[in-house]
Amino acid sequence: MKKSILFVISSLFIISSINAEVPLSGSLEFYSGFDSTKTDFYRNAINSNLVFQKAMNKTTVMVDIQADYDTAQGTSAIRSLFGPGYSADNESINSSFINSENQKKQTDIFIRQAYINQDFLIQNLTIFDSFSLRAGKLITKWGYTEFFNPVDIINPQDYSFHIMNTSIKRKRGVYAIYPTIYFSRHFSMDGFINPIFEADNEFSSSFLNENTSHFMDLVSNYDASFYGEKQPEASLRQASYGARAGLHFTTFQGHFMYYRGYDHSPTYTIKNLETEPSIEAEYRQLTMSGLDFMANMAWDINLKGELAYYHTGKTFSVKDADLAENVANGKNGYLQSPLVDYIVGLELVKDSTNSTFLINLEYNQNIIIDHRKAMEEEQYRNRFISEIQIKFAKKKAYILNCSIYSLEDKDLGSQFELGLKPENMYVIKTGYWMFHKFGNENGFMGRYDKNDFIYFAGDIYF
Repeated sequence: MKKSILFVISSLFIISSINAEVPLSGSLEFYSGFDSTKTDFYRNAINSNLVFQKAMNKTTVMVDIQADYDTAQGTSAIRSLFGPGYSADNESINSSFINSENQKKQTDIFIRQAYINQDFLIQNLTIFDSFSLRAGKLITKWGYTEFFNPVDIINPQDYSFHIMNTSIKRKRGVYAIYPTIYFSRHFSMDGFINPIFEADNEFSSSFLNENTSHFMDLVSNYDASFYGEKQPEASLRQASYGARAGLHFTTFQGHFMYYRGYDHSPTYTIKNLETEPSIEAEYRQLTMSGLDFMANMAWDINLKGELAYYHTGKTFSVKDADLAENVANGKNGYLQSPLVDYIVGLELVKDSTNSTFLINLEYNQNIIIDHRKAMEEEQYRNRFISEIQIKFAKKKAYILNCSIYSLEDKDLGSQFELGLKPENMYVIKTGYWMFHKFGNENGFMGRYDKNDFIYFAGDIYF
């Protein structure tokens, strides 16, 4: 596969050098971070994209090839999560986990997107105005918010930078067919079918998210062995699919949607707790109904929101005190319940020739409908997100702050960044991420309380 991708890249460069009209663009990003107290470098990363996009009448062809190098990924980085006690002979941390196909490699090259989009203009037909069909490896976005997107569950995401990257940047493409019908300029319907499952990347030696942390606790507390993953087979019978209907007006856009498919994040089930504890990663089938909207209001204010109701497929871990009884009764360490996940946001953008001011405020809440005392998670979870960005000096410089506060966990994560853009083709930036726990040390952000870091980064565009 990698040889094929390298051949495509070489071909694109050769064609581009021969024909200057070939629509080739790309980016190169570098990142270097170190601990703010020990000044130890703990992560270096380089990311590059080469994009070919060509529009021909009503046909568009797009290929986005990505190459990554990240010291927080790969086998050695994953092994470091288990600490000095790791041994290749340790059955609790066996090769089926370390060498899983879903574990991102330290050096990787892959096709992020590659698709053909065909537009059809329908004349003399009163049912609908136009139709488009997109097929290939696709990245799409449902919803309008930036960091938490309850209804946006089509694409797997890379959480190796936690949620520091926006949802679009975290996404990875899925193989799908995506038709869209425009009944008028105010009403449309679209949908997709994805027969090949792909999982999230949740592992990073820099950030240990909640799901991964729970897995590590099971391994550590019960000396449990990992017996691999149970992924959906690649077939139409096991395909994920969804559809939505949209309204489009000058000052308002919104959708109603439905999704039936697989969760890209695994549920780590545990069995045989009293004899030979074993863990298996399962990917549950979800059904979700939802809506999203964006309203353009006076004074350059945008009101946006998303609401998802997960009918089935959401699981919640059992407390340690009740785990033995749960497993003894033939269950797997989890309880199921419908879940409501919604977010509302307010965005203000003031743009002029020499400066831009943006402030974005969002509030996210999760509600476990059938909550039980044995559940580790609380019934309600509330998070507040803020983003402030100011561009100045003829937009050649900017300052940025992004903060996330979890009400139940009583923890805070906050980013401060200064960027310089002397030319349109590159940006130089430096910043600081601060984490603080006011309460739960294992909370959403509190688990990184001692991981404050300074970073230097840059982006080059061509």
